[in-house]
Amino acid sequence: MEPRTRIATRSYGAPPPLLVERRAAPRTACRIPAVVEADGGAVETVLRDVSLSGAFVECNLPLEERQRIRLRLEVPTLFVPIAIRAEVRWIQRGPAGDVIGGGVRFDGMRAVEMRAWVRYLRSPT
Repeated sequence: MEPRTRIATRSYGAPPPLLVERRAAPRTACRIPAVVEADGGAVETVLRDVSLSGAFVECNLPLEERQRIRLRLEVPTLFVPIAIRAEVRWIQRGPAGDVIGGGVRFDGMRAVEMRAWVRYLRSPT
């Protein structure tokens, strides 16, 4: 996911600030099981939404922005596990300040993986 930009509003009776969408590609809601590997650690996780260029990853690893990670998952239209390198673009924290997920941008997807990914994103389900 790309970072969002807030639009300034007046403080007297104006609605709350709006968020401007800056994603490069539309998102598809999903729940794809995956494993996040980062800094020698690995944790099972779920991709909550995906696009051609990235995903939101539910994850309780202590991720940092610009950190390089690897996602291992099975794309539903490929049926073979794949590994995708990605960069953490932003972090989402819970009420206690702990990491609960983050937006990642894919980096270095092979052609066969990209074709399977496109088929999945275009599928009706």
